[in-house]
Amino acid sequence: MNESVALSAGLGNILMVVHSYYEDDTRVRREAEALTRAGYSVDIVALRKPGQYREEELSGVSVRRINVGRSESRGKLSYIFEYLNFFIRSFLVCSKKSLFRKYKFFFAHNMPNFLVFCGLVPRLRGAEVVLDMHDSMPELFSTIYGIRSGFLKGVLYIEERLSCAFSNRLITANRYIEKVLTERTGKNFFVLHNTPDTEILPADDIRERVKTSTENIVLLHHGNIHKRYGLDRVLPIMSSLAPKNVQLEVHGRGPWYSEVQNKAKELGVQDYCIFGGGFKPEDAQNFLSKADVGLVLNYSDPLADLLLPVKMLEYIASGIPVVCPRTKGIELYFPKDSVYYFESDQELKEILMEVVSNLQEAKERAMLAKQIYKDISWKVEEQRFVAFLQSA
Repeated sequence: MNESVALSAGLGNILMVVHSYYEDDTRVRREAEALTRAGYSVDIVALRKPGQYREEELSGVSVRRINVGRSESRGKLSYIFEYLNFFIRSFLVCSKKSLFRKYKFFFAHNMPNFLVFCGLVPRLRGAEVVLDMHDSMPELFSTIYGIRSGFLKGVLYIEERLSCAFSNRLITANRYIEKVLTERTGKNFFVLHNTPDTEILPADDIRERVKTSTENIVLLHHGNIHKRYGLDRVLPIMSSLAPKNVQLEVHGRGPWYSEVQNKAKELGVQDYCIFGGGFKPEDAQNFLSKADVGLVLNYSDPLADLLLPVKMLEYIASGIPVVCPRTKGIELYFPKDSVYYFESDQELKEILMEVVSNLQEAKERAMLAKQIYKDISWKVEEQRFVAFLQSA
């Protein structure tokens, strides 16, 4: 971190609450560790996996885990119960902590937005309340559950507006979602891009290695495996790519993981696919260093337009050419000569055939994308983030 940002210790205490497993949530971890390096003392309230310690210190961050985990059933009712259970327990823990320790800032990371109200007692004791909206709940729930009810959407919009109104400061993840949220709430948002930490990425000299003609060309898709992420779109294409020595690598877990494996078997392309399963964030460089093309395959919908996918930024930061859908959020950052855009499954097939036939041109696009990415790299974002908190 630059000396201009590095600060003396004792800047104050910060309390964060997040409905996720802290060690798996790279955005929250980056924020917490950045604030710790800057001189703040950071406490986290998060979910707890079976067998984890109730309290633990990780890289200078104090983690307090609530005895709530993610439900195996991801239906609407299980989500609601899980959110409410975590909210009530977190509210009590945050309130108790703030009675014995004065906090300068209270952070709530959505989803849900209403976790921000866990900061009631910290706010009464002088803390500034910050809501970091990683995602937009109305679009996300409409996409996941196909919500069409005007009443239910209205409830989500009200929840969003009330949560924003309670907050002193608002953060979100890219410029397009900032535009949407600002128009909807009338509030100003600070954009903190969800860019990867360079420590989990392969070194530049590894990515420069030239492959031999006998090695496979590797298409990579990693991260959470949900139906909406469209991984099954590439499977029918693999048989056409096989003569070009192409292999698909999939790393990650999620509710659609086994479905994709079964689909590969049904299509007879399992021999061209490697399913690596779950991984720790720090292990990502192992497969990123071997990839030739990074795949972002989200289906087009209102939610997809709001995203600047983390996996895409990891590909770009690693110098890997990207094939991705043409969405408003991505187009706002990367012109057509820096990535490969597709708008249909047929176009995806044509582009992949083109890319694997001319990897040199693909690498040139990757270089341009990486130059654009440098303006929002975590090295830059970390400094902006700390400066934002210090601003009046």
